[in-house]
Amino acid sequence: MSRVPSPTTIAAGHPQGSPTFRPDVEGLRAVAVVVVVVGHLTGLPPGGFVGVDVFFVISGFVITAVLLRELDRSGTISLTAFYARRARRVLPAAVVVILATLVAAAALWFTPRFAGTVLDAVASLSFVQNWHLIAVGADYLGADSPASPLQHFWSLAVEEQFYLIWPVLMLVATSIAARLSSRRARRDVLVGVACAVVVLSVGYAVWRGEASPRAAYFDSVARLWELAAGALCAFARPVAQRMCLPLRRAVVLAGQGVLVLSLVVIDPSSSFPWPWALLPVLGACAIVVGGSGRLGGVETVLVSSPARWVGRRSYSIYLWHFPVIVFAESLGLRGPPAVAGGLVVTLVLSVLTFRFVEEPARLGAWLRGWEAPADGADRGRDLVRRAGVAGTVTLVVVGMSAAQLEGPAALIDPGVAVAAVGSAPEGGPGPAGASGVPWAAASLSEALSESVLHPERSSPGALDEALSASMVPQLASDECRYPVGTAAAVAEPCDLGDGAAPRTAVLVGDSIALSWLPALEAALGGGWRIRALAFGSCSVTDARFHDGNAGSSFVEKCADSRADLREFAAEAGADLVVTSGSVSGLGRLTSGATGAEAIAEWRRGTETAVSELALGGARVVVIGAPPRGPSPVVCAARPTGAQGCVAAPERLSLDARTAERAGVEDARGRGVDVDFIDVLSWFCAADGECPVVAGEVLIRADAQHLTEAMSRSLGLLLRDELARP
Repeated sequence: MSRVPSPTTIAAGHPQGSPTFRPDVEGLRAVAVVVVVVGHLTGLPPGGFVGVDVFFVISGFVITAVLLRELDRSGTISLTAFYARRARRVLPAAVVVILATLVAAAALWFTPRFAGTVLDAVASLSFVQNWHLIAVGADYLGADSPASPLQHFWSLAVEEQFYLIWPVLMLVATSIAARLSSRRARRDVLVGVACAVVVLSVGYAVWRGEASPRAAYFDSVARLWELAAGALCAFARPVAQRMCLPLRRAVVLAGQGVLVLSLVVIDPSSSFPWPWALLPVLGACAIVVGGSGRLGGVETVLVSSPARWVGRRSYSIYLWHFPVIVFAESLGLRGPPAVAGGLVVTLVLSVLTFRFVEEPARLGAWLRGWEAPADGADRGRDLVRRAGVAGTVTLVVVGMSAAQLEGPAALIDPGVAVAAVGSAPEGGPGPAGASGVPWAAASLSEALSESVLHPERSSPGALDEALSASMVPQLASDECRYPVGTAAAVAEPCDLGDGAAPRTAVLVGDSIALSWLPALEAALGGGWRIRALAFGSCSVTDARFHDGNAGSSFVEKCADSRADLREFAAEAGADLVVTSGSVSGLGRLTSGATGAEAIAEWRRGTETAVSELALGGARVVVIGAPPRGPSPVVCAARPTGAQGCVAAPERLSLDARTAERAGVEDARGRGVDVDFIDVLSWFCAADGECPVVAGEVLIRADAQHLTEAMSRSLGLLLRDELARP
């Protein structure tokens, strides 16, 4: 999943011309949004995503400054007035972008990706998109999911969740300090609360970053310290403004230097948000605390008219840029013309949204009544009504956050959501390859060639089936597949076929192995009991590889799970042991080996694995993994069909095929009863190109997992291979 930074709030309560307006902060927003947009369009600068940290600091600073002025003026904080201002500022433009994105997604994309966008829209409108992304990222089957055009709303969710608790904390702290007579004492208490938030959040970020790096990036609690740092800037600024002018200029210049440095030295592999976010946070804090917009040369860029023009529209620019990029990529628009076009479209949409949506909503009468205090007899009813609204907002956000992480699968999985509303594609008997009708070698070859030559003719119905629900049923549950490291006592296998059959076949490996289960069932027919057990991402190949997460314990957990698979196969009394596995591990060897060295290591791991699986006297069969390719959810679009889905096998797939075949031959040379089934011709045409649809059946539901229909339709071919002496 790509790293997408955040929009920031406009300086609510800091209108141009007021004494508190900060033109340099407006320009700083422009710098942040420009590096974000350019980074997404071109990949440069590598640390462009640190704009999120700059935005978080600015948001914490601006909102805290507004609340402090309200405290100084009235002695309290009106939560409903605060939420009303936030709603006027955030909701109108966000709703417009979300609705426009849904309309475009319905027109351009097939059911799976459109359904996923609908779920993203629900999460975005509820300000829980960050928890939605964590939930999706925690699902192994979502590993190859495409970028959502609404993915960038995660950071707006983080901000709004912060705003649920920060005004309350300030209000409580003020009440505690009410007995202190001086304003200085009250601010000291508030500073202490902000410091406590920073310390607790940093501690949590350290733990979260080690336990789950991907989730840490989106986690609100792991991000609170950045917004709280902005709040501390609001407390520190009056002190900083008393520094001499040369020192303030030096502080601002140093902050700018740190920001530029963070754009260069930080890249997507850096640990976020801790510790690397510290660089842009410190840089932004220095600029915000030391600056004023009137320091001369060091602020020339920030206070320039172009920078302030962009900064004023940064919210709309941010909201529009990511949908524009994602839709363009889905249509195959890339290169310099696409970059230029994306910039133009983003700017045009942003200008229109700012002019006709943002400004009218911010300056208009909508929700203004919630800001004015009630008088007389109406005050009690008004307070009850306001408390009810504030409580409802909190319950919605908290409830939806919990629902994303622990709620129904329909909020996370597009396949489940589509099935729940009764619009999932239905299958039935058809020609060879349709709905599991067995392929013959000749008919499959013909269908593959036709799909390569004329991908635009691919069945829309088949492309609408690229949902997790169209995968092998056991892949969508914990019936056979368990997270790596699951205790052997918990990981129960699933059983198919005749439980009293005289012969037993065992299927072991990862989810790729499990995707062959319908094919194996169709190939063996009656007279066999089939038992299957798999651990996500952990193939039986005896090689050490990681899962892409720095600092994770995956390697050790996979080794334990691999031993459990061998023990399960031995205890099952199997006559036949079948395995297959993802090729991804070949590219993530802990040894760092690549090329020929990686192939040699994978070859040795294959030989060791099949030799150990055969110790119980069973025949072992290694089925090659389906070649990885573009996910149909990503590469297929209604205007172009499956044209963008035809591709040659990835180098990794070819290298794994070479290594596994050689490893099996090495084991056979030592007397092990083992065979390798080369399946490349089952998925690729004679010219080497591989489509995602064959006839009327979808081959894979993502970049690598077979659909149930495709797997079952290969039963006849697999039977013939198993029957070979």
